Amino acid sequence: MFKKIFIRFLVLLLVLQGAIIAETMNISRAYAAGETVVINEVMWMGSAASTADEWIELRNTTSDAIDLSGWQLTHAAPSNGTLTIPAGNSIEGNGYFLISNYDLNHENSVLNVASDWVTTSVSLSNTCQAGSSVYMELQNPFPTDPPTVIDQAGCDGSGGSPLKGSNLAIKKAMERNIVITDGLLETSWHDSASQINLDLGAIDNASPRANNDSDVTAPLGGIVNDGTGVDIDWSNNLTSISMNWSGFVDPESGVARYEAGLGLTTSTADVVGFTDVGSVTATTLNFSAISGVKYYSLVRATNGAGLTGSVAASDGFTVDIAVPQPPTNLAVTDVPSDNGGAVNASWDASVSLDVTNYELNYREVGEVDWTPLNTALLTSAVVNGLNNVPATYEFKAVAIDFSGLESAPVGPVNGQALDNLAPILILTKIKTNQNKPGTVDTVYGLSGAVSETSTINVLDRNPADPGVILLGSVASNPDGSFPAVSIGDNLYGVVNVQAIDAGNNSSSAVQAFNDTVGPNSATLQKIAASCPNQFCRTTISWGLGSADSAYYQVGYRAEGGIETKTFDLTATTVRLDLPVGHTYEFAVYAFDKYGNPASKSNVFTLALVEGVNVTAGWVNGHQVTQTSAIDGAREVIEAPPATAKAVLVPKAHAAETPSPEDPAKPQPTKVDATNSQDWPRVFVVVVLLLVIAATFYALSRSLQPTAEESFDQTRGRTKPVTAKRSGRRKRRR
Repeated sequence: MFKKIFIRFLVLLLVLQGAIIAETMNISRAYAAGETVVINEVMWMGSAASTADEWIELRNTTSDAIDLSGWQLTHAAPSNGTLTIPAGNSIEGNGYFLISNYDLNHENSVLNVASDWVTTSVSLSNTCQAGSSVYMELQNPFPTDPPTVIDQAGCDGSGGSPLKGSNLAIKKAMERNIVITDGLLETSWHDSASQINLDLGAIDNASPRANNDSDVTAPLGGIVNDGTGVDIDWSNNLTSISMNWSGFVDPESGVARYEAGLGLTTSTADVVGFTDVGSVTATTLNFSAISGVKYYSLVRATNGAGLTGSVAASDGFTVDIAVPQPPTNLAVTDVPSDNGGAVNASWDASVSLDVTNYELNYREVGEVDWTPLNTALLTSAVVNGLNNVPATYEFKAVAIDFSGLESAPVGPVNGQALDNLAPILILTKIKTNQNKPGTVDTVYGLSGAVSETSTINVLDRNPADPGVILLGSVASNPDGSFPAVSIGDNLYGVVNVQAIDAGNNSSSAVQAFNDTVGPNSATLQKIAASCPNQFCRTTISWGLGSADSAYYQVGYRAEGGIETKTFDLTATTVRLDLPVGHTYEFAVYAFDKYGNPASKSNVFTLALVEGVNVTAGWVNGHQVTQTSAIDGAREVIEAPPATAKAVLVPKAHAAETPSPEDPAKPQPTKVDATNSQDWPRVFVVVVLLLVIAATFYALSRSLQPTAEESFDQTRGRTKPVTAKRSGRRKRRR
């Protein structure tokens, strides 16, 4: 029993081992091709004999045969289906595998060579799928899913035709270049230009089961540069030259190799003959150069069909090891219409053709080091940042060639920078600071008042006028402002401001105005005096002098006395307490905001007598005076002169005309008589208010519940449901 089981186990093990070996062999077969089989020719448009006369040719690029069993071609069957190569088909090393819709004997076929697989399932589309760059794929489905892509044929990706091939009257197959590149690139394909293995008399172009050597055109020339990168025109190397090239193309078979040479012309390699350099696009050639001679780098390309194109040449380079000739005629002049600090330097170009730039050097006389200024190929330059006269600078210029060799200098030549531009004053930024009398007025400048650093002069008139007086002078600040300059105390209605820079250039004078004219005179309109005792409450009113009137003073004096003036008043009414017994003169003085006075106003004259009210007005240019006795007063008589001074009301305010019935007692000071009798009334009012407050307080206390009442109220609110029961208990107690 044990032996039977053991023998069956061995048999099963051998079967599994055989399957594994077979699968291993199958994998090797499936992967034998790798990416060594390409789609080589596609007759996607059919032939002149039939549009169904279509074929696909595969090419083996290796020397080993490859089994194609089960391999697939997408978009090669009806409805963009897939063709699957039957088992048992292989492709020889470096050979072809032709798949066609018809055999060579079919009446609708132009083939004159046997196909490897004939199937009516071949159906090739004349257009690509919209948005796809793949027209056809060669796939190996073993052993992976999805299949391994072996090769591809591309299309333009816009729903048009495949990359190459022609569907005109003469049909042309889409053929792969001999040099294999990516099948999705248009440059990997060409239109067939040959008729190989086709029926006699066929007008189509194709080469089934034959080499695609239909390339009959040589490569197109490209661009050749002297040097290792960007093209050079000069070289100081006497033994070799580097060159590089690009742009050589061959649409059919591609560029296979290049040849490089060197010549004295653009067509003949008579210095260094053409040398095969392979597929590289740069090289270096050795030769014995002669200084001053021009050479040309030469390149020609050969395509995959062995055709060599025409020679492409560089624009040439000259070998030069000589020092360049110097520039000539160096000149240095001041830059006009500026504030200095700059000069113009110019020179004539060097006669040497290999000059790549010029260098201007300058220094202040007495200094050791030169400051270089590279001007490229310009033969002039503006040098900035110099000191103005009296500083003097010296200049020299040299030419520098492609290899850095420097010519002898031209120069040195001396030059100076001059300030020949007058400063500019900006009137809107020049301000006058006018003060009241007793303080000097000033002129000052805001930022930007002057265009450059200058000395600012303030004059009493135009600088060109005779007898001009300099009122003050200051230096401007870096930002163009300048400090205040005194112009006296209301001395000048206009002053002239002028700027003078370091180069002694003078600006035009501008005028700054100062208000020295006073306003129009005020008009004294009314005076009302009430004299119930030894002092008269006198109210004085006047009209505005003009719009620029800012404040006023009232002047008054007793007969033959000195005029007394009030403090500055902004109102047009003032009230004074003056002693009786005098005849007074009154006048008003108006001032503007700068303290400029107006002329004296019209004058009122009033006699102030105790017990008399006096009112004076200004009517038709004359004073009109009215008097009336105060009730209960004694008879009015003219009082003897008094020497007491008038008492001023400390603040101007609207006057109040005293009532004739005012029982006030005469007081020697400025106090309202009625106010002295009000204190008993105030005291009574205060007492009444205190009584009322005490009454309200007593009432509020009487309305508050007692402590027991508050407690009972609280119990009543918290136990309303048990009130009945609680009552019964109280009755029992």
